[in-house]
Amino acid sequence: MDRKELKIFQPITIKSMTMKNRLANAPFGCVPMGDGDGYICDASIQNVHSLVSSDIGLLMCGIIRCVPSKSGLIGYDNEKAEKAEKAPFGTASLADDSYIPGWKRLADYAHSFGCCLGVQLGEMGPQARNSVSEQIPEYEKYKMFTFGGEETIPDQKVWSKEELDDLCEAVAQCGRRAKEAGLDCVEIHAAHSTGLLYANALDPFFNHREDEYGGDLERNFHMLRKTVARMREMVGEDFPIFVRINCDDLKGTLGNTIEDVCRYIVPVLEDIGVDAIDLSQGGPSYTTEGPLPPMYYPRACWMPLHGQVKKATKLPVVGASRITSIEMAAKYVEDGYVDIMYMGREIFADGEVVRNYLRDGNDCATRQCIACLQPGCMPCTVNFKERFAALPGMPPLDNRKTEQPKKILVVGGGVAGMEAARVAAEKGHQVTLWEREGRLGGNIGLLASTPLTSEFQNLIDFQERGLAKEGVEVRCCYEATVERIKDFAPDVVLLAAGFDMVLPESVRDGLMVMDHMTALKRKREFRSLDQWHKKVVIYGFFAAEFALDLASEGCDVTLMGPGGDNTIAAEAWVTRERKMYLRRKLTDVNYIRASEGSRRVDNPVVYTHAKLEGVGKDGVRFYHNGIHKTMPYDVLIVSGGRKKNDEMFEEIQRIVPAVIKIGDCDKPGMIKDAIITANMVVRKL
Repeated sequence: MDRKELKIFQPITIKSMTMKNRLANAPFGCVPMGDGDGYICDASIQNVHSLVSSDIGLLMCGIIRCVPSKSGLIGYDNEKAEKAEKAPFGTASLADDSYIPGWKRLADYAHSFGCCLGVQLGEMGPQARNSVSEQIPEYEKYKMFTFGGEETIPDQKVWSKEELDDLCEAVAQCGRRAKEAGLDCVEIHAAHSTGLLYANALDPFFNHREDEYGGDLERNFHMLRKTVARMREMVGEDFPIFVRINCDDLKGTLGNTIEDVCRYIVPVLEDIGVDAIDLSQGGPSYTTEGPLPPMYYPRACWMPLHGQVKKATKLPVVGASRITSIEMAAKYVEDGYVDIMYMGREIFADGEVVRNYLRDGNDCATRQCIACLQPGCMPCTVNFKERFAALPGMPPLDNRKTEQPKKILVVGGGVAGMEAARVAAEKGHQVTLWEREGRLGGNIGLLASTPLTSEFQNLIDFQERGLAKEGVEVRCCYEATVERIKDFAPDVVLLAAGFDMVLPESVRDGLMVMDHMTALKRKREFRSLDQWHKKVVIYGFFAAEFALDLASEGCDVTLMGPGGDNTIAAEAWVTRERKMYLRRKLTDVNYIRASEGSRRVDNPVVYTHAKLEGVGKDGVRFYHNGIHKTMPYDVLIVSGGRKKNDEMFEEIQRIVPAVIKIGDCDKPGMIKDAIITANMVVRKL
């Protein structure tokens, strides 16, 4: 079957809008960015270029400002804002008619690529200090996250009836402006109930009003019903109005379940004249498998719920579920789970994913999302081209072949080394890569060997295929010595030797004591099915994911660290969604725990405020709660400080014209840092 004949590549018409195919880019709050006053500008066009040019049928822009800032958006402080220096870029707006020309420019730009353009409308919710009602005391015990990452919901601005009346009118007017600007559809965002005010109104956990805006199902819908009716008056019957809702709030009986949505909510949406239902689930502050499921969850994890909603309505259904390939998206459209499939993070990771699939299938040119959620997905961690384009004022990326090819030796086959070797070969240099281990990937490859972080392998696979495609000579099990480098006589050495972890002196000579990275290499030794090497003690919360993986495979795991609950998953690269998952699994903090993914586990056992003291035949010695304790063990894993592997740098400098350190060898950092530095260094050679 010709791939172009698949249902996902067939047009779909919703009233006046016809999409050329059923692929869409999921709405993200950062797309498009506006200038400091919220107007569409040159940077806005640059911001969306890779998306509208990716051959998708629809770009749904993320939630924008529908009311002037001084109306209360994000807890706006007039006095503070007037004194503060205005940021050069921020959230886009449609708060008055002066914004229409900019949006018309954006719509025309999208249409030039055959891409429809829509925009999400609404108002921020409790995470931004806005709420439809006071929370009842019984529910105040639950921990939640603000947008800034703090585990608390700050004092709320509870909107009055008059203010909600004004909001409904403001959002409806934005629908009119969107149509006048030439956009193809609008969407009222009523999902993610701590994130958005319209969702806040629909959610019985949050809405406890006693007027027409809340108190039962019918009144909880008043805000949405009023807005849709007013908007329809202004945009006419033929302009598509979408509504985004949760297919399940993931709070059990505290919120709306999938059964409630199918039985009660979907019929109301049909009754008020909605043209399509866009589905999400949960909330960004209280669920882990909610709006942005991290790598810990299976791909397409929402689709069974989406399929239930699709069966309950005749309206077109739009879905999203961490879809990482066109083939996967096509299958769920073909099988009738959804009519339109969002692919947000995957298109950020590779804007060529649609064309690659139509041309070759999922070939080596496609870079798959690693679900890291760092830093906010756009610009993408693994896509340097997207990161470069997202920098305001940057010239187009120069991908021309070099006129002076060099003989380049890359020492180290981790993420930084492979990226440097791949890009250098693309630029026309003669490239060889040496790796002392028997496989490529470095420490990221080791982390990818465990189930919870296995999505990291997507990047390793892409880079390996890229090395083969570009003809890079790769030697594994080949250690770079000064003599070998001298004999090889390269023009440039890119030293990408990574880092090693350092064991504390108090345990360094103990039997079966190893650092985190060594343990990942040797994990078969203590993952055996018999009774040997089952008692695993891990010191250092950096290894929390590894601890959960080992526990799931049958090991008896104890995880300990010097800090409290709040130091678990506190590393800079662990984003809010990953942090919530790990803390729900490993601590007793009082979160809403209705969904399976948010429940506490008994294994690993966790000791906070523990200090490792030593190890011997009697076991691991540590200090905890004022007591010196000893615990028997089969293996002790220590996840601690990192030491740069740059010892050879000065020696190589004496024999090679140019030597440059990149990646963790230069400065321990995150994946994005390795990708950026590798590209920037190579492109200047």
